[in-house]
Amino acid sequence: MDGVTNIDEGPKGSWKSRNCLSLGEYLSSWSFNGTWLTVARRFCMWAIIILRTVTNILAMAHNTLGSKIVSMICGVIIGIISFAFVFWCLTIIDRARGNRACWFCGLVVGRTHLDVFVIVNAILHLSLLASFWQLVLHTAVGFNIIWFALWVLIAFYGFLCTRAPLSV
Repeated sequence: MDGVTNIDEGPKGSWKSRNCLSLGEYLSSWSFNGTWLTVARRFCMWAIIILRTVTNILAMAHNTLGSKIVSMICGVIIGIISFAFVFWCLTIIDRARGNRACWFCGLVVGRTHLDVFVIVNAILHLSLLASFWQLVLHTAVGFNIIWFALWVLIAFYGFLCTRAPLSV
């Protein structure tokens, strides 16, 4: 195994055992132990969380310059909710074992597919942060669309990993 206990308990594992993790299980999903592939995946997970937080702070600061207190408060609340949700999705993606089938398109996703997704997503977040000022100053709508699309992709894969595995 790669340093993580198998929480899926096979195809008959309960929804709660896959999704309602203890604090220790959450923390072990973010440690840097295991095989090199696990460490690379978790490094990318950390990169996604840190880059999303930094980008969220930059976007909030850019949008709330001046005396827009209500806008700043809403930005902080949405940022905290987004952070918690992305943290949960990435943890579920990290802990997923076996193959899962998408409920509406039949796509079967395995561990390798999830690892590639996390790595590509980290690269896309790095690119988004690197081009932050160019996108925001010229097309704030473009930045928001890319930001939301990355969030939707993380949410899609997170919810896909809540399904029972076809095989372990």
